[in-house]
Amino acid sequence: MTRRLTQDIAAFYRLLGLRDVHDPDRLESAYFSEMHPTHPSVDNICLLTDLLKDLLNDIERAGHKRTQ
Repeated sequence: MTRRLTQDIAAFYRLLGLRDVHDPDRLESAYFSEMHPTHPSVDNICLLTDLLKDLLNDIERAGHKRTQ
């Protein structure tokens, strides 16, 4: 994996995980403020976020194994 790909995946994870939604200077704040928390897509986003976190953890573990 390239450094750029790793950064892009991390940014996507931050987006799905609503990490920057509190910052009014970021687009995420406006986009997610329009989404109702009970909308069915929220459950899907949460599931995808969890799966992406698991994948990132697997990638990180695999990288550590290669460097040992």
